[in-house]
Amino acid sequence: MTRISTIHKQFRAALVAFSALACILYASSPAGARPWKPKPQNLAQDYAQILDVRAQGEVVLLLWFVPEMAPESPAAGVLLDKYVVIGAVHSRPGPAGSMLFDTIDPLQITGADGKPLTFLDSDKLPADVSGFVAAMAATMKQSMGAMGQGMRIFVYDNGGVHACAKGGLSIPYNGEVYTYDTPFPGCSAN
Repeated sequence: MTRISTIHKQFRAALVAFSALACILYASSPAGARPWKPKPQNLAQDYAQILDVRAQGEVVLLLWFVPEMAPESPAAGVLLDKYVVIGAVHSRPGPAGSMLFDTIDPLQITGADGKPLTFLDSDKLPADVSGFVAAMAATMKQSMGAMGQGMRIFVYDNGGVHACAKGGLSIPYNGEVYTYDTPFPGCSAN
């Protein structure tokens, strides 16, 4: 009975490790290889993702949704320029290969000038922004699997921050300060 219990524990540990590795590889795959003849949209998508792989399979993923990621949708571009939209997920391996997600409160984002951006509660968002956020959340859940299930999307007044203008963002979270420098790769000015 002890041998079966040991094998069961080893299998469970391997399953947890494999699940964490698969999640990490999926989330980091765009940065895993050098793209050949990348389109501006691809450059922006790669730069928009911040992946922090921590000890014991813990992962923090941030994603800044910028207009350059949606060149085929002018309406989305206008919305993503008017607001700073950030997706955030913080996961860790759970029992039997599952993923557990930390609750993420609204992030305290600042522009390059050090001024905080104003967080917009979901009940105060204009209908088009609320609809966009709901669509993005559904897309993330479908395309990113478990990581998408744990993603929270936050909307901020841009405070003068634009992905294709000189400046940047700082996002302190869980003992780390994540940063974006702008203009983004893929901007028409680059």
